[in-house]
Amino acid sequence: MNESADYGSFTPEELSARVLAVPDVEGVTISGGEPFAQDVESMGSFLSAVRDADLSVMAYTGYLREELESDAGKRALLRYVDILVDGPYVESEDHGEFWRGSANQRIHCLTDRYARLAEAVEGKKGRPLEFEFGEGLNFSFTGIPPAGFRDRLAERFGQKGLEVKW
Repeated sequence: MNESADYGSFTPEELSARVLAVPDVEGVTISGGEPFAQDVESMGSFLSAVRDADLSVMAYTGYLREELESDAGKRALLRYVDILVDGPYVESEDHGEFWRGSANQRIHCLTDRYARLAEAVEGKKGRPLEFEFGEGLNFSFTGIPPAGFRDRLAERFGQKGLEVKW
């Protein structure tokens, strides 16, 4: 129900400072707005600062790993990524895979940091969501919701006379 919040624009340095100021964070997840279509220098600067602080990086991309590795700029960004989830989201293949929006997407552990974890999540179902509640009725969630989640949530709120705006 977040009223299309405007978080503004930040330089890579400002954004990394904001992330690093959050206590008890293990890492960052980069998704949406295709991370590998962003300015390589800016994204590299942000990811470098995150990694210099020993935070992990997980990235979701519609590209295949092979496509990223064949492009010098995109390949340069991969060196900062611990876990890569690649491939386009395909709604008809959304079967609730852990860490993946659809079954065609692949999980790649690009560093040793989470190598054992990759084996543990292979074939696992279920996707946890993290909710954050703000003032009034505002809330946001992080994670990959199950298929139809947004529609069901909007319907349930509608039954209570509330409108959900995405």
